[in-house]
Amino acid sequence: MAKILLIEDDTSLRQIIAEVLRSSTHEVWAFDCAEKGIVAMREAEFDLVLTDLKLGKKTGIDFVREVREFNSLTPILLMTAYGTVDLAVSAIKLGAQDFFMKPFDLEFLEKTVSKYLDVGISVRRKSLSGEIVTKNPKMLELIRLVSKAIKLDTPILITGESGVGKEVLARYIHNHSRSNNPFVGVNCGSIPKNLIESEFFGYEAGAFTGATVAKEGFFEAANNGTLFLDEIGEMTPAAQVKLLRAVQEGENRRVGSTKAKPVNVRLISATNRDLEVEVSKGNFREDLFYRICVFSVRIPPLRDRKDDIPLLVDHFLTDFSNSVNFSSDDTSRAHLPKVQVTNEAMRDLYSYDWPGNIRELQNTIERAVILSDGVIDRQHLALNKQESNVEKAASTGLLELSQIAQKNTEVRAILEALTNSKGNKTKAAKDLGVSYKTLLTKIKEYELF
Repeated sequence: MAKILLIEDDTSLRQIIAEVLRSSTHEVWAFDCAEKGIVAMREAEFDLVLTDLKLGKKTGIDFVREVREFNSLTPILLMTAYGTVDLAVSAIKLGAQDFFMKPFDLEFLEKTVSKYLDVGISVRRKSLSGEIVTKNPKMLELIRLVSKAIKLDTPILITGESGVGKEVLARYIHNHSRSNNPFVGVNCGSIPKNLIESEFFGYEAGAFTGATVAKEGFFEAANNGTLFLDEIGEMTPAAQVKLLRAVQEGENRRVGSTKAKPVNVRLISATNRDLEVEVSKGNFREDLFYRICVFSVRIPPLRDRKDDIPLLVDHFLTDFSNSVNFSSDDTSRAHLPKVQVTNEAMRDLYSYDWPGNIRELQNTIERAVILSDGVIDRQHLALNKQESNVEKAASTGLLELSQIAQKNTEVRAILEALTNSKGNKTKAAKDLGVSYKTLLTKIKEYELF
């Protein structure tokens, strides 16, 4: 049974989608806004996310942007109307896997969800090994330098653009130094200001309203292991003061407690900001900067190490193939061959600048694997330099667009009528102003059930 998060502000459509997915034995968490979905993503692990693009105060794009700050792996699918496909493409660039048009028939929904669940389940099950895939001279030199600091408890600062693999390098350091102990990763920019202290240092029961039981913080959870502070440049000045005290003293004091406990953590920080510039502007404490920056390395962007692209592509394809084999209950897929990439597609991968770096490359390859039938060609890559499926759709004739619009309108009307009538087709036909026979014909034509 897969675990799916659904975000849709249309009550009727949300209920229909949820029931269809639950009838396939999936566990579905359904919400009407992005805010609730983001909270759910922080509290639980999901195999797949389905979200509408047009929501309330926060859109589907806002949802993708915020979730990708602390979860880079769970597949996110967007549901969108024809007029918002350009926004859906923007969301894919931020880390969503794919999108499909509304309204849609329920069989299409089930097939699409099934496609991406193989990705999501494999992502949730596989361990993050911190493997570094490279043959680039700059990266090899970086690893050589890092190896000198690995055996020491020296605080390490990793810098570089978003998506270059800062957490992968942090896990590599952990796996070669404190692998038998916890690795705790924290996105500093994603924690609400009023929760900084309790999240980092924990709290005692009764420390504040709602604190019914004691809870350990990040420092205690990482004791004898590694505490990875991602995007540390996003921390507020007040949070920086509290962090500095804990790092200097090597002690943890829970909120509501008068006793401090010693903690032993390997501190690794990461940021895409220039912290020296932030220090000069007064945005980042100088004393904290020198505490976390005893040893510093900068990971080059993917556009400066394009010789790694074939290695990375092969790595992602192998990993995806092995993960699908592991997660599938279908024994006929036990020897699923690795997907191949055509020379034309590889040339496109080389010529693209990859503003989202390795994370964007990984998302692109995983999406291409799903869209392809064993061979990835250039039409399976949703890169800026190519004409996307959306752009192709936009160039279709007015007659075809009119037909699409008519079908979409009819499907939505039928689904809403059936929802309102609780599945009673006779009542639904009456509400729609058509005969019972016409309704059955349309249901069969659009393959709604």
